[in-house]
Amino acid sequence: MLPDVDAAAPTLLPVLPTIHAAGLPHGAAESGADAGAAVAPRHRVMLVDDEAGVLAALKRLLRREPYDITTASSAAEALQLIESGPPDLIISDQRMPGSTGLDLLRTVRTRWPGTIRIILSGYAEVGSIIAAVNEGAIYKFLTKPWNDEELKINIRRALEQSELERENRRMTQAIAAQNAQLTELNELLGRRAADATIGLLATQEFFDRMPVGLLVVDDGELVVAANGEARRLLAHHCRGLIGLEARAALPLDLVGMLDAGAGEPAASGRCQLAGRAVQWRAQRMQRGDETRAIAWLLWEDLA
Repeated sequence: MLPDVDAAAPTLLPVLPTIHAAGLPHGAAESGADAGAAVAPRHRVMLVDDEAGVLAALKRLLRREPYDITTASSAAEALQLIESGPPDLIISDQRMPGSTGLDLLRTVRTRWPGTIRIILSGYAEVGSIIAAVNEGAIYKFLTKPWNDEELKINIRRALEQSELERENRRMTQAIAAQNAQLTELNELLGRRAADATIGLLATQEFFDRMPVGLLVVDDGELVVAANGEARRLLAHHCRGLIGLEARAALPLDLVGMLDAGAGEPAASGRCQLAGRAVQWRAQRMQRGDETRAIAWLLWEDLA
């Protein structure tokens, strides 16, 4: 005998909602793009009015907007709530017992300047409110009764402006921090460059004061270094050594090292320079089989 389908259905259907509880994540049937989409941050909006009906109407109007709504029935209650964390935007009625909306928003401006301030009021108080707008105490003045779409648009625009200002402040702070780091780095590099310059000058002075001549020829056979003694010993043979071709600038006894090849890493000898007996020693500076430079030491033979 076949089971009664209608009778079995009530026992089967309640099982379906338990699938999520069994381990499948909520929204698993959604597309990958939707599941991976970033959730936009919700703005915090505070509504302040001593009339419960007005607060309820504003909450209904904004219930589909991406806002976290907080309400307060007085300026004192609003300030107490803000102490735990300021909202992104506050909308306040002007006429309230104890403290006006303008007084509240001026306090908010002083203590939490990042909060956008909007006031709702009747036409009778336009003069004082316009003055508050001009002095920057409030961002916008909206009249009662309000236009629903106009109110929502003004809130969106105010929050967009707040986001831009917040991003501008963040970028300004980031740029200032980077500039400070660059300034510090430039000062450090300047100090190191000065230290390096002093070191180079000291090294150059040391080599120039050496009692022996030092001469260096690079792998292109150009003279790249010559200290004071080397210049003195070779002055009769050639003026101004640095940058000259070694074969043209140096005496034949020294040039022979250029033709010796990598098989002879060092050599020494004697020669006559301007009637003076000079001893020399050459050292090939190599990396593997490649000659990078050749250095000569020259000194007068006083024996």
